[in-house]
Amino acid sequence: MSNSTSLLDTIATNQSSKEVTANALFDAASVATLWGRRASTTTGLTWGYYGGWFNGQISNGTVSLTASSTNYLMADASTGAVTVNTSGFTAGKIPLYQVMTGSTTVTSYTDRRSYAPQALAGGGVTSVNGLTGAVSLTTDNIGQGSTNLYFSNALARGAISASGSLAYNASTGVMSFTDAVTSVAGKTGAVTLSTGDVSGLGTVATLASDTDGTLAANSDSRVATQKATKAYVDSKTGGAQPYDLLMFFPGTPTGSQVMGRIIIPRAVSLPASLTGSYSSSIAAATGSTTLTLAKNGTSIGSVNFAAGATSATFTFASAVSLAAGDVLTLTNQATADATLANVSVSLVGTR
Repeated sequence: MSNSTSLLDTIATNQSSKEVTANALFDAASVATLWGRRASTTTGLTWGYYGGWFNGQISNGTVSLTASSTNYLMADASTGAVTVNTSGFTAGKIPLYQVMTGSTTVTSYTDRRSYAPQALAGGGVTSVNGLTGAVSLTTDNIGQGSTNLYFSNALARGAISASGSLAYNASTGVMSFTDAVTSVAGKTGAVTLSTGDVSGLGTVATLASDTDGTLAANSDSRVATQKATKAYVDSKTGGAQPYDLLMFFPGTPTGSQVMGRIIIPRAVSLPASLTGSYSSSIAAATGSTTLTLAKNGTSIGSVNFAAGATSATFTFASAVSLAAGDVLTLTNQATADATLANVSVSLVGTR
């Protein structure tokens, strides 16, 4: 389990069709069984294994073991093909199992698979700042023997460059930069990198892109951002952002029918006259028809179809602000037009 509260579908004692739930769980976890021992095809000196996906589909298969020997099973790092020998894991291959055999059967075995199949036996990196010997690389660590040196995410956005080497403290297990970061967005000086922290920059009064001069360092020398003025934000984002509201009513509405209803998820402003907005129908109205736009049940404007028209105009006296949770509705007039049908309304707003 990932923690004490299981996220998996568990099996109840009195549950029917337990095998359905069990098989679904096995299927979800099957990616982790790649090259795992397959008991149903493992017999005598024949070792069976499960297939999976590794640079292509790997089928279930078997290999023959050598009697009274230590057998080393491994997979090709490119094709995933499984081979076995009695001399040891081959450099560049993916270790799978170390199997001890008697004259006719397996006597014991050790699972040598890594959590990440990319870990290769032998070879690879031979030195990390003075650490020598075989070093295996996986997705998120550099390991040597039982020591794993973990790295956080890559250096964050922006122009950051560094010189020098990595230092490893054997007593604490910490790896860090020993030399200075030479550039952080144009700022120079010795910088020590630790978990989630950039320190040692000193006081930064103004950065090149900081026009209002309020970006400064706090007491522990971490660079802290301070809230900029709205004018500064607008200069970076281009001001108010567009936010469109769309409605469609299929078919011919009845009298006083609600044709559209939107619960507003964030603050939106609709401009006076609904400039830039559109409304049309597939079937034209026989007579002039007025559809009411309302905010929380109170009219704020209308959508107007002239007789014989499929395009509408808007009546909207002034700008209206809508807050998150407000309800915008479109309602037909009390006496429905006989032919107006399939109405679309697209309102242009900003946030």
